[in-house]
Amino acid sequence: MNVEESLGRADARPLGGRVKPGHDEHFAARESNWTAAVKLTMAGAMGYSLLELLVVLAIIGLIATIAVPMASSSVERMTLNADARAVVTQLRDLRETALDQQREVVVIERAGQAHPLAVSAGTTVDAGREGFRIGADGIPSGTLRVARGGASVRIGAHSLTGRIAVEAAP
Repeated sequence: MNVEESLGRADARPLGGRVKPGHDEHFAARESNWTAAVKLTMAGAMGYSLLELLVVLAIIGLIATIAVPMASSSVERMTLNADARAVVTQLRDLRETALDQQREVVVIERAGQAHPLAVSAGTTVDAGREGFRIGADGIPSGTLRVARGGASVRIGAHSLTGRIAVEAAP
């Protein structure tokens, strides 16, 4: 007795155990029809049409035209914020220098810079008409505008505490 005989074929024998004449042939015909349908479906799914590929390429191109400018503007904003933080760090160091040496430190005058502030290429630092100074007592006066591209931020100092921070965009 082989395994098929011991287990029985559930799809070929009804629950009563009696087999109708032609029953096995019926299932064999259904199986061959199913196999033919699968083969037919698989034959049509072998690849993509040229139209489908062109639609996918058009969608990718559309996404790229939207994503690239957004990515470049976010890089500009990140560079501007990094430069603003670097300027704040340099101003805090100059404030410590003014306190240590008990003398006024002129950061930016109207005529030009007294202490150059390091920023990346393409970023400008402007103090406006009043300039930016740090007094001998460590209290800074004035505001700075850090600009890159079309965006800018303002750096100011609290007049009582002398705390220097990035305030906001003008």
